[in-house]
Amino acid sequence: MTTPTAPRANRNVSGPQKWCSPPEAFGQLEIRGERITERTWLPPNGNDLVEVAKFRAAVMQHVICLHVRKAKNEEQFGPNGEHRLTQEQLAALDPRPDTQKRWNARLCGRANLTTADMATLMVILPGAMPSEDEVRTFIEVAEKRIEPPEWWRWPDR
Repeated sequence: MTTPTAPRANRNVSGPQKWCSPPEAFGQLEIRGERITERTWLPPNGNDLVEVAKFRAAVMQHVICLHVRKAKNEEQFGPNGEHRLTQEQLAALDPRPDTQKRWNARLCGRANLTTADMATLMVILPGAMPSEDEVRTFIEVAEKRIEPPEWWRWPDR
């Protein structure tokens, strides 16, 4: 079975972002101020069920990260509800230790998002989690089982 990093020149990519090309586009709406216009998913070759499950988990994490970024970019925070939430401010809302470093790694796909992270997001950033239907559609698009639906707003293929 070919590994998901085989077609890439950079072999140092790890974590969930290894399934995404370019890897730095994982969970991002923009790269260096430019809106992402194309993101390709690299599903595993063959039918290794462990690799398929890891791929699907990475896609699910990606969808969650996109929704978290979108939510924290909305002007709903601050004393008047007119400020965006920075990643540092998001980390400050999480009472667990070393959150700045952890959120950065998870939102960029260098580390796996945990169920504790998802529960924390639901408490500190209500409404930021995607629907089950959207996650399922994302997985089907990423696995190349369906074309992106007409309503699709993401650059993922």
